Amino acid sequence: MMDVLSRLRLKGFRLSIDDFGTGYSSLTQLQKLPFSELKVDGSFVMQMLHSRSCWVIVEIVIDLARRLGLKSVAEAVEDEATLKSLVEMGCDMAQGYHLSRPIAAEQIAGFVRNYESGGTIG
Repeated sequence: MMDVLSRLRLKGFRLSIDDFGTGYSSLTQLQKLPFSELKVDGSFVMQMLHSRSCWVIVEIVIDLARRLGLKSVAEAVEDEATLKSLVEMGCDMAQGYHLSRPIAAEQIAGFVRNYESGGTIG
C-alpha cells in the first residue's frame, strides 16, 4: 500500500486522512504514509463553538497539520461563525453546507464560474 500511495503522490495526487481524530485514523498514519492534508472530523467542528474540548481538538489538529507541512481541511462547516473561527485558527480549507450543498457533477463548472465571477456560494 505504501508503494501505491507514494506513486500517487509523485504523480501529483493529494492524499487526505479523512475524519482525523475518530475511527481508524492515527498518529502512526501521519508518520508513515505520504498524506498531503488532514481533514478535521465534522463531529468536532460542528460542536466547537459550544464545547471547549471540541474547540481545543480542532485547534490542535489544525496546528498539527501546519507543523507537519500538511494542509488542514475542516469538515461540516454549517455556519459563518464556525467558518470565521476556523479562518482565525489558520485552517486552510473548509467544506460543509454553509459553503455549498452537494451538487451534481455536471453543475460543478457553472458553480466554479459563478464563484470566480464574485457570485455567492451555497
